[in-house]
This record gives sequence, C-alpha cells and structure tokens, in this order.
Amino acid sequence: MAVWVWEKLIAFAMEGTSVVFSSAELDEILQVADRVLVFFNGIISKDTRCSDTTLHEVAQTIAGKS
Repeated sequence: MAVWVWEKLIAFAMEGTSVVFSSAELDEILQVADRVLVFFNGIISKDTRCSDTTLHEVAQTIAGKS
C-alpha cells in the first residue's frame, strides 16, 4: 500500500479513530495493526493481538490449518 495511505491511517489511529482494513500483505498487517482477524469459510477463525501471534500462525489460519 502507498506510504501516504499508511501515514493517514496511522494518523487517524493515533487520534483514537478505529481503522479497519483488509490486506493480503501479512507483513504489513503485523507491523501496523493492533489486532488481526482471520476469516475462514465465513467464520472468524483467529482473533488476536498482533504481538501475540506470528506470520506463520496467521498464514496457517488463513489456509485453514489451525
């Protein structure tokens, strides 16, 4: 995602605004977000703080393996 978009989203979040975004870039999600939700077959299969998970765990959940 473009740097200026991230800067805007982070600025909103720092002001206390909740920001919800969807991305296929797992590295970006884990670097920027506070929480990650993974949906599999229309159901939330993972709901955790980014600091409490790893890229591998998120990828496994996306693939339906956890």
